[in-house]
Amino acid sequence: MWLRRHPRLYRNIRQFLRLRFGILGFMIVLIVIFTAIFASQLAPHDPYKQDISKRLLPPAWFEKGKPDHLLGTDMMGRDYLSRIIYGARISLLVALLTVLTASAIGITIGVLGGYFGGVVDMVATTLINVRLAFPFILLALVVIAVLGPSFWNLILCLGITMWIRYAIVGRSLMMSLRERDFILSARCVGCNHLRIILSHLLPNIINSMIVIGTVELANAILLESFMSFLGLGVQPPTPSWGGMLSEGRAYMLSRWWIATFPGLAIFITALGINLMGDGLRDLIDPFKTN
Repeated sequence: MWLRRHPRLYRNIRQFLRLRFGILGFMIVLIVIFTAIFASQLAPHDPYKQDISKRLLPPAWFEKGKPDHLLGTDMMGRDYLSRIIYGARISLLVALLTVLTASAIGITIGVLGGYFGGVVDMVATTLINVRLAFPFILLALVVIAVLGPSFWNLILCLGITMWIRYAIVGRSLMMSLRERDFILSARCVGCNHLRIILSHLLPNIINSMIVIGTVELANAILLESFMSFLGLGVQPPTPSWGGMLSEGRAYMLSRWWIATFPGLAIFITALGINLMGDGLRDLIDPFKTN
């Protein structure tokens, strides 16, 4: 068997399979990703099509519900199941691009500060302290107020406010690794700084960055929903779970499904990512003790 010729990979996969909650989270994430990728095939209706004659229909299992609108319709008569399916695409795309942006910024600051020390580390530490001095909400509101609410501005806003954890952990790991014997040996044989960082240091911190990335992915989905709920994220009529949740505020008592179903989608997705992240942490965390 191919896996048996790679004993370390085979051992890690078997260990991960024993982490039942990690597998559960992984399956949830796979379902959400599959839904986002094949949204156009899975959605029974056009999520943008309005039909005022069918506005605020209840879910199909209610007396006044219709079978062709399984989760009912919203205030504009748009099929709610279709909008939730397409909302998965928006939420995952925003979260993924946010994590990539934040990790690129944070890892760069942390790695350079931790490796070079001195003035470079002073600059990195100053940037970290300045970021910690401003609450996320305040910083996000300022960025959105300057740039304006839109899909790409939301990604930029979240990316430049969520890099702090990568920078702190990356800087700490670099400071512990830069004086190790294998780094000193690399310097002695003439390796330049770029090669040492890319070939010797980054591979030793990538596991920790992956673990942080899974946690931040769930946070990004929650923050995207929060910003869209406030009207500062993805703008209508683009379906967004946070935006749909905001639209349902006025109907909480009379049309509960308008806020409940996107809220459940956010909760289940964030739960799945966190469970998967816990499994990955137990699997690849270099500081884990058996």
